[in-house]
Amino acid sequence: CILPAILVGTPVFKMSQALGPFQRFPNRQLASLLLRRVEHIYARGPETADYLEQLGLENWSLAPDLAFALDSETSEERDGPPVLGVLPSRVMQNYSAKNGIDYLDVLADALNSFLESNDGAMVVIMAHSNLGPDVQSRNNDYQVCSLLNEMLPSDRTRLIVEDIGPEDLRTEISKCSVVIASRF
Repeated sequence: CILPAILVGTPVFKMSQALGPFQRFPNRQLASLLLRRVEHIYARGPETADYLEQLGLENWSLAPDLAFALDSETSEERDGPPVLGVLPSRVMQNYSAKNGIDYLDVLADALNSFLESNDGAMVVIMAHSNLGPDVQSRNNDYQVCSLLNEMLPSDRTRLIVEDIGPEDLRTEISKCSVVIASRF
């Protein structure tokens, strides 16, 4: 929330992120009122840029997601069986449950099917948002990663829930043949 910073006069810069749409009252009015007071907004893509233009804002520019600017050790062409990276999401798990879908069952079924049809393949489960095992939060992926790990064969699954930095996470992702990221 940017309101406290604005109220005390702290300059606010919104780094590359998706914003909008701002169609409903009071979202449109509040977004217009607050975002005008931000020093600068870096819109992650053209859709966000359109939403900011619709609000009549001029304090923005396009910029790529900062995650793509991180250095990482990029892996060379992989030989051997595929490695499938998975970043499950607690937010998606909750959203799916509200819609009568068992997110973990669906994901585990797909991953087990992949492992059965690809000899030697591995699954690497990584926590994107990691607040640790004891923190209950709507966006703590630690628990959902651990539960998914229990649903897959232990000899073909690697679980990364240590608190690693974004550069290390990007390095782990670069080692994968394919990545499934469940971000909402």
